[in-house]
Amino acid sequence: MNRNKTIVRIFTSVALVAAVTFSLSVVGQSISTKEILANNTNGIAKNKATNNQLTSVINTEKNNNMTEKAQKPSETVAEWFAEKSWFKGCKLTPSNTINLEELKKHYATNKAYWEKVFEFISKNDLVNLPVAKYTIDGDNVFAPVSEYQTKLPADGKWEAHKKYLDIQIVLSGKEQMGIAPIKGATVVVPYNETKDVMFVEPTSFNDYHAQPGTFFIFFPTEAHRPNMMDGEQVKVKKIVFKVKM
Repeated sequence: MNRNKTIVRIFTSVALVAAVTFSLSVVGQSISTKEILANNTNGIAKNKATNNQLTSVINTEKNNNMTEKAQKPSETVAEWFAEKSWFKGCKLTPSNTINLEELKKHYATNKAYWEKVFEFISKNDLVNLPVAKYTIDGDNVFAPVSEYQTKLPADGKWEAHKKYLDIQIVLSGKEQMGIAPIKGATVVVPYNETKDVMFVEPTSFNDYHAQPGTFFIFFPTEAHRPNMMDGEQVKVKKIVFKVKM
């Protein structure tokens, strides 16, 4: 009788150990998935830029629009993005923050403008371009190159545009870029049509590491706060492509 009880206890213990092991395994998988989604949602704040980002975004389960409000792009948009037809052999990596739906929409509207931007990127040594304004297609596409010291976040301003979208590329140094949805933001300085800018105060935002090798795109649906210090104040060289909408 005692022998039978001992055997039952042994089997019960083994079952409990197996159940606990399985539970821990499932929890580990759940955490891993959450980490992947968090990395994709938060862009390069948590992800190192890699050349695999273009192909990995086709997996819609792991890819979001990378804006403050995380929304998955349609499978069609993700496939279009991964095909790189808009990329023109550019050696840079698109930031995970780029809103893919907006990108496809604006690319379809002004395809020639986008092609000229990435053709310019592919044919020029951006790092060694002198500080100046480069006219690429009249007032449709132009690109100022600037150098500056990064700022404290308290000294930064949230800006948004209506006529032009920004493609921003840090060429040397490093900085943080803030991104926030324009919807719900409070207008601090009204829109100036001549300068194509207004300043706002968003209700929520995220900051992202911006370093050479990665480009950001800011659409009219987004406010951005560039030029912020990333750990320390450093000198930054940057090119900003202004693309007419």
